[in-house]
Formats: sequence, C-alpha cells, structure tokens
Amino acid sequence: MWNHWIPAIRCPAQRVGLLIALLVGAAEPIDAQAGSAIRFLESNQPRAFARHGVDVAISPSDASSMMILSEGAPDAGLVDRAVLRKWSCSSASGCSELVLSSTQQQFTAVAVSHGYALFAEVNDGEDGSPSGQIRLWIRETPEIGDFGPTGWSRIYAVPHQGTAIDSLATVGSTVVYGQSLSNAGDGRVVFCTILGNQEPPLACPQSFSGQTSDFLGRSVALHPNQNLAVVGAPGRGANGVVEIFVRGTGGLWSKVQTVHPPGFYALQSSANFGRSVAVAGQWLAVGAPYADALAIGPGSQAVPDVGNVLLYDTNLVFEFSSMMIGSGEAALLGHAVAMSPSEGGHLMLVAGAPWESDSASASHGRARVFYLPEGGEAWQPGPTLHDPDDETGLFGFAVATDGRRVLVGTPFFDVQGGSGSVDEAGSVLLFERVGPQLFVDGFESGSASAWGSNARRP
Repeated sequence: MWNHWIPAIRCPAQRVGLLIALLVGAAEPIDAQAGSAIRFLESNQPRAFARHGVDVAISPSDASSMMILSEGAPDAGLVDRAVLRKWSCSSASGCSELVLSSTQQQFTAVAVSHGYALFAEVNDGEDGSPSGQIRLWIRETPEIGDFGPTGWSRIYAVPHQGTAIDSLATVGSTVVYGQSLSNAGDGRVVFCTILGNQEPPLACPQSFSGQTSDFLGRSVALHPNQNLAVVGAPGRGANGVVEIFVRGTGGLWSKVQTVHPPGFYALQSSANFGRSVAVAGQWLAVGAPYADALAIGPGSQAVPDVGNVLLYDTNLVFEFSSMMIGSGEAALLGHAVAMSPSEGGHLMLVAGAPWESDSASASHGRARVFYLPEGGEAWQPGPTLHDPDDETGLFGFAVATDGRRVLVGTPFFDVQGGSGSVDEAGSVLLFERVGPQLFVDGFESGSASAWGSNARRP
C-alpha cells in the first residue's frame, strides 16, 4: 500500500471546520497527582540544570523499556545522561534501570525498540566542530524480564557523521536519524540497519540531503511496519514541509512525496510545520508549533504561536483531515507529537504544548491526548494531562506513547527537597490508561493508592 502514496492534499472546508470544532473542545485536565501518574527523577540525588526529560522514548514492542534523556548544562559542569528504564515496577523499591552516561559528550536524542537502545551524542570532529555519533546498546539475553547492566552490551556504532544528530527513531532493526544543521541548515536524513554483534553493528548505506535552509531531519518518525519514514523540514518555504520515504524492493529507500500544509496556511508565516512528526496506521501527524490563531471576523485578533497539530489520512493518496489548535498565546501545541496503536485497536495521539497555561491554574504546559476508535474516521478528544506541582517545568516538551502509556518530559522542573530547590533538575511523568478517559499510576501493582502527589521515583 505504501508504494502507492503520491502527493495529494484535499481539504473540504466544511469537513475541516466541523472537525476543528470537535477536536479543540475543552477537557478537564488530569493532574499528575495521587493515582494518576508517577514522576521519574534523574537519580536519588538530582542535579541542578540536568534538565531530565528533554527527550523521551517508549518501546512499543517491549512494554518494559523506556528511555529518558537528560540534557545537562555545560556551564554548570554537568555530564549528560541517558537512562534506560524498566517501568513494570511492582513495589516501592523502584525500577530497574541502566544509566548510560558520558564524561565528554553531549546527548541529543534517544530511541528504544525491542532489544535495542540508541542515543545520539556529540563529539568534537577533526576540525573541532560538533560531530554526531550514535551509541548502540543491544540486549544480550532474549528474556524481556532480564533487565539491567548485565543484560546489555554497549557498542559504538556510527562515529563522526558530520553535524549533531537532533532526531532519532528506531523500529525493530531499522534506524533513521536527522541532522537538520547539516550543510549550514540544509539538513539531511540517514537510513540505517542494525546488524547486531557484527562489525560494524550499524550499517547506514543511504542518506538524503535537504534544499537550502530546509532543516531537513529536524524530526523523524518510523511507521511500525518499518517500511515508511516521515521526515520534517520545517524551514522549507513559508511554513515548512514533511518528506515521505518508503523502502522498496532490495531494501532501498526512496522519497515518494512532499506533504505541504493545507491551503489556508498561506495566511501563516514561519509556522514550523514539520517541527515534530508521528505516523501509525493510515495516519500522519505533523506539529506546527509556531502557527498563529488567525483573526476571523470583525473585532477578532490573531493570537500568535498557539500551535497546531495537523492530521493526514491516506489510503492511496494523502488527504488533509483535521487540525488541533493550541490554547492561548505561545502555547506551542505541536512542539512534540507521538502516536501509536493500542491493544484495543484504536490509535492514540499525544501532543505537547509546553508553554500552555490557563487562568484556572498557574501550571505551565499541557499534553493533549486524542483517540481514533478502531474503524473510525473522526478523532475524539481525550484527557488533557498536566502537572499541578510545577509552574515552569515546560510539561509537554517531549512526549511518547505506546498506545497505553504516556511519557511526558518536563525538563525544567524544580525538585523540592529538604535542603531547598534543585533548579531545572527536570523529571518525566508516566501515565497509564485503563479506560478511554482514565489514567492511573504507571506501575503494574494494581494499586493506585501506592503513589501520592509527592511520590518521586529515581
């Protein structure tokens, strides 16, 4: 089916208007409090300015693995850190984890799939400029329950590949990464295959470069079938585009179409369409976090940078289907998006709006959840997630989902402790869905009362 995708966008005005009204309906926020979520910190002793949660990832095929990135702050002398965790915790003793840290490099992106964990880091190239590198961890034992440092082996995979890698995705043995600053901002995307314990362990035979100032590769996503990749180029044209790649016979990737924003985006400018992307089933989700809410009618005023998430449906051709609109000035909805099928057959979409706030709460940042029922055509609004314990943590800066659980990064979260505040230590909140509108703690103990609003898991 994917080989038949061709460039096409149709936008019936009546349909768009109806779906917009449906999708931006208000929903009561679900607080990250007792029985609703669990917070993960970087460690038992979180570091100021570590900014834990700047990127997050979930393995949809291995429900015991998630990966969290700590950005670190060079000015504070901090070492970057990536944490690979098993989340199926059954007691208050904590979660098994493998901490992947570096004393010289800066981490930039993380990805995880069944049996593999990858993170991108920055080294100094031969000319002294930042150079991207991927570090690969392979599970040595096949049992999902076997987790920890003794069950994984570290392999350096792709050293010194030009500029820093700022997006990374993996499904099975397929890997795609983007370098949006390559060639002074033209960008490029690279396709790889994990070869396991061979030498080299990661083969990257194909790459594609962007046009002038495309920033191609600012975002990447892989379809669960491993044969479709979507790549954001938010700098092309007035608002950005998304490139679609498919893998054909012989395993070679080729670009099959360019997805543009819908026609009414002619009224937008620098919307950053393609800043984030996600793909699953028949659907493509594209974040445009700097889109404005345009003035409509006499007396109305434009609201800048509310952000949009645009959805495209396809059978043989792409059709623009619907759009979510951010709430409030500079909400930046679409800064991050994630989408995954669920066990029940529906699709779950999560969109981060890290600068959103409202008059009813001082908390900043939201993650909005949407559902597409199995066999349905219209997306339904689900819960709005937020963190009432934090006002400036940028909840929603990074999001990930496996269709049941939702990870939300809040990298500027200040940890309150006995000795005072640990500024910008960051955290990640884990929500688990047990019904269409209900999230409980992310632990499989069956006890929602085990975790209160003050619960903190290192």
